[in-house]
Amino acid sequence: MRRIKILLVNSGLNTLKAFKNITGYPFTNINASKLHWFNLWAYDAIIILSTGDTEQIGKHSRKLEDYVRNGGVLVCLGVQAPDSQWIPFCNWNSKLPREPLPVKINSDDDTSFLYNGINITSLSFHDFFAHGSLERPRNSRPILLADDNQTIMCLIDRDVAGAALITTLDPDYHLAFGMRSMKTTSNDEAKEARAQAQILLENIIEWCAKKSIQRNSCIKHILAITQIFKSNHRNQCGFQGRRIN
Repeated sequence: MRRIKILLVNSGLNTLKAFKNITGYPFTNINASKLHWFNLWAYDAIIILSTGDTEQIGKHSRKLEDYVRNGGVLVCLGVQAPDSQWIPFCNWNSKLPREPLPVKINSDDDTSFLYNGINITSLSFHDFFAHGSLERPRNSRPILLADDNQTIMCLIDRDVAGAALITTLDPDYHLAFGMRSMKTTSNDEAKEARAQAQILLENIIEWCAKKSIQRNSCIKHILAITQIFKSNHRNQCGFQGRRIN
């Protein structure tokens, strides 16, 4: 699989160290305040890190949506919106039950690998409901749900040339800071939670790579067909011109 260029968008809280042990991808890091002048198309994929500056990112929500509509690959981690609805494509819904509910997978063959090596019960290790849930658009698929069918992770890949993966889960935060959840009672449990966070983050980055390669292959195929069409059209026009003469 070829190396892809990934842009990491942060907002000051250093979850970037979650990526220090992930090799094979040239990451570029920028602050969210610089999105207004950055060339997004220089990158195969963009990852918005958790604990982001929602006000700054919200200013560029439409730009990020256009990036996906025109073939870009976007990931938003740990989305929450206590003050504003900034999330590209989705709205945020506050949901804080007293007890974390179990989660369930609702994925097909092209997304099931996201959970390779994951103990599904660990996805609530950080009581993710504190981040709320997603109100997703019609052109999306819910691929991780709470037991009450609230969307925790969704995929937008219909009616767009690219794809976007939006989730309330924040594996980058827990990998960077190694914080325990209210449920972990020992160092071993905390280590296991951190290990699961790294696996999930690595799987998400692998998804970025696969989607980017698929997108580039489609673009090359379309360009090749267009070139053949133009060539045939020129030949037909030239042939017809000779007949007229």
